[in-house]
Amino acid sequence: MKSQFFKIQGEEKLEKVSDFVREYHQQAHESNFEGGFLRVYEDYSFLMGNDLVVCIRVDLNEVKDNKIVIEFIVGGGSSGLFGRNLLTRNNSRISHFKDRLRDFCAANNLLVVEQSN
Repeated sequence: MKSQFFKIQGEEKLEKVSDFVREYHQQAHESNFEGGFLRVYEDYSFLMGNDLVVCIRVDLNEVKDNKIVIEFIVGGGSSGLFGRNLLTRNNSRISHFKDRLRDFCAANNLLVVEQSN
């Protein structure tokens, strides 16, 4: 399992961050908790022949301070075929989300600060 934290900062448009996360994988299951929500889905890899479980946790407790914290967690599956290992596949899922999040934040004048776990 691997995870990555992102802190989004901005004066306005923070509500759009929640919309972005919900649109990232529309078929994900959502669960709300006090101060945020979780989005969970299985990412099936036909080539690798197994599922990875992806969880996106959105913490809205710092919205008053113009900040949102997102944790992207991916894990599960096996080493797969053709020598691709689990760590590489987990990192590729995180990188895909990170790239899309950075593009979204740049377009909406928001700052994304990456924090490793």
